[in-house]
Amino acid sequence: MGIREGVPVPLAVTGAVVVSGLAMVAGVTFAENGIQARREPVPVRPAAAPDGKAGAAGKKDRYMQVVAHADDDLLFMNPDIRDVIAAGRQTVTVFLTAGEGYARGYDPYAYSASRERGIRQAYARMAGVRDRWTSGALVAGPLTVQVDTLTERPTVRLVWFRLPDGADKHTSTLGKNALKRLQRDLIGTNCVHTVVPAGSPFSRCASRADVLAALQALMKTFGTTVVRHQDTQPHGHDHKDHVAAARLTAEAVRGAGDPRLVAIGYVDYAILRLPVNLGPGQRAGKKAAFEAYRRHDRLLGPQKLPKYWGWTKRMYRRWPGSGVQLARGSDGLLRAFAVEQGGLYVWTQRNAGEWSGPLRIDPGFPLSPGITVGSVGDQWMVAARRADDTHGLVVFQAGRANAWQVTQLGAPGRERDRKHTGSPAVTATADGRIAVFVRTGAGTVAMRMQGKPLGTFGKWRDLGGRDLRDGLAVTPAGRSPIEVFAASDDAPRARARREATGRGTVMRWRMQETRPVRGEDIGRTSPAGPLRLSAGPDARTRLLHRDPRSGQYLVQKERADGTFAPPVRVGGVDAVDAPALATSDGGQTSLICARGGTPAGISCSFADGRGLSFGRWFSLGGPLVASPSVAFDSAGRAVVAALGDHGRLLINRQTPGAQTFEGWHAIAETP
Repeated sequence: MGIREGVPVPLAVTGAVVVSGLAMVAGVTFAENGIQARREPVPVRPAAAPDGKAGAAGKKDRYMQVVAHADDDLLFMNPDIRDVIAAGRQTVTVFLTAGEGYARGYDPYAYSASRERGIRQAYARMAGVRDRWTSGALVAGPLTVQVDTLTERPTVRLVWFRLPDGADKHTSTLGKNALKRLQRDLIGTNCVHTVVPAGSPFSRCASRADVLAALQALMKTFGTTVVRHQDTQPHGHDHKDHVAAARLTAEAVRGAGDPRLVAIGYVDYAILRLPVNLGPGQRAGKKAAFEAYRRHDRLLGPQKLPKYWGWTKRMYRRWPGSGVQLARGSDGLLRAFAVEQGGLYVWTQRNAGEWSGPLRIDPGFPLSPGITVGSVGDQWMVAARRADDTHGLVVFQAGRANAWQVTQLGAPGRERDRKHTGSPAVTATADGRIAVFVRTGAGTVAMRMQGKPLGTFGKWRDLGGRDLRDGLAVTPAGRSPIEVFAASDDAPRARARREATGRGTVMRWRMQETRPVRGEDIGRTSPAGPLRLSAGPDARTRLLHRDPRSGQYLVQKERADGTFAPPVRVGGVDAVDAPALATSDGGQTSLICARGGTPAGISCSFADGRGLSFGRWFSLGGPLVASPSVAFDSAGRAVVAALGDHGRLLINRQTPGAQTFEGWHAIAETP
């Protein structure tokens, strides 16, 4: 594109494309017998398509998880999976490897089959039904895979590819790290044999293209609208199979021909060095599901369990700020922003409360899901991170006329650290000069700022800090002084496998004119997830975060001298992600919303203007696929936005004159 770093470039804006009419993959067959310890071949018999109607697409199936090993789903994607099952939604979990890698000294087929039995028992427990399944063969493009369906809850299915585990250097035809080798085999010269006994109908030498085509065929067969995958860009140690599985899945999603297919990534091993972020009820449910599996995995001895129990206390989505972001402009109208399939989508509120869009803004390269937005005067701004190998940051700017331009900012720090660059946070001075902050790959905070409104950006400036976490918080655009907040890890990267103890800190930087002051500690705490800010009627900052020990929300109020008071507990709900927070004009009312309180749904609570007393929590229902965003419209009504199935924008508005809501409605998509 000939884009120079730091210089704005105009962009073309197009209408969104919605793909429908997914085709059924032929050849579905089921068998009535279960899987034996040595995994005998499964008989192949004609049977109905997944929704019970031959030849019909599985329109009720929505969620698909793709993981490398049996137990990755239970450890890193729960309680999200359990919540979807509890909500009665259709879910399919795909396991790419046989998980036989460490079965040294005994039959790898028997060990793999035992792990599969454990997974079936765990899913039956999450569904609250008996552990009874029907198994069969499904032709998924070039591969034939086994599908297990939970008999008393047929909305729950498991799919087994049985490719070699990365630790298996004996069974695998490519040696160790077969999945990684396959994922990197862009030419397509290699294939790996599935780990099944001779004569099995699932025996196949699968190439990279075969795996991608099979995943895409499954997405179409099951009518998938949300795909969950592992971490494509882990920050710290991770299993090579995890990364390969995540990247294959992400590539399959991009090539599936559906630009609105929602993809959500999850942190794997690295969650152990982050604070506990699941409430007591969620931890108990997650541990119970894993315990059902663990009894069938003979390699999970007592010496390994402390690490596994640590994983059951946490679940982190990969990109803070993923989902929809809602903000109000100077014209009093709201806009909603989200990244879907690597492109930026924008919905705009009309005068009568109706919405138009989405518009797709395509900068010519894919974006990561984590974004922040803001507005000052007539100017809108969105900060995002590139999802390619440059790991660079970008800023989108536009006025009321949707004439968008993009500025590439590159990535701060050393080249070797840039792949670990976090999600950016954006704000602006009162005269419209944009400032972008980001957690660098080295664990510090860096800033890059415009010299004048709509002008070029200066160079990256490192503001310091140590072992800082992704998920920065900045004061809203137009407010002075600009402040940025970051939470630190208590477990250094060099000891990433040690479990975090919760003894971290929160740091703040303040801008004096255009120069930031030195970072300062404002609290010895380790927030469970990203930080959130609001301003009370006195214009002082309120810092909101979750206590990792109790799961309750804490508020720290800024004093008159600029220091912060100790945290005050304000209640909470068994939430999953960081909350969304907004304060009305004048600071008289605040609204906090978070995923939780109901399976895959959202719960909210109103607070008084001081932000120190929340009322009762109430459910807005669900299920929804990502965290909500909240704002107050020009009439003073709270508006909650979230993404639903297939990336559609859902809006729920406050009832006039009451602390209730009208109910969710999907925004009709217009050019």
